[in-house]
Amino acid sequence: MKVKLDGVSCVAGFFNSQHAPGFRRTTAVRRAEAFEIECVDSDGGQLYINDQPYEIRRGMVLCLRPGDVCRLPLPYRAYYLRLTDEVGDLTGRMNDWDHVFPVRRAQGMAECIRRIAEAQSKSDDVLVAALVLGLVSDLDHEYGRASRIDLGAR
Repeated sequence: MKVKLDGVSCVAGFFNSQHAPGFRRTTAVRRAEAFEIECVDSDGGQLYINDQPYEIRRGMVLCLRPGDVCRLPLPYRAYYLRLTDEVGDLTGRMNDWDHVFPVRRAQGMAECIRRIAEAQSKSDDVLVAALVLGLVSDLDHEYGRASRIDLGAR
């Protein structure tokens, strides 16, 4: 995938709802302000993206686009990557992805997001760019594989 990295910025990290203010709510509802990739670290329950229900299964990846409304049952934990792309070269492909799809290496993808967050904390922009490109490329490949599998919750 040929990508120009001009205008791309990202934030990566780990979210644990038990450490967030307002944890007593039964769901976390939020509107995505950027493209988001989330590796949810739980199994069971139901989430909603733009009021479309999806069963939460270990090994699922969420792909949110700006403006999507996501509602997840609490408590939940997730590794996340938020991407802003002024040019659209990197995130343009993500517009074709389903909101939820399975990946074979969910733990590896979560580890990649952890490494992106670590590289950001060290201001290693070259490593961040390489890891982000690798992650998006891997997810694009996984989406191609997953799109040939019936998920049953579309």
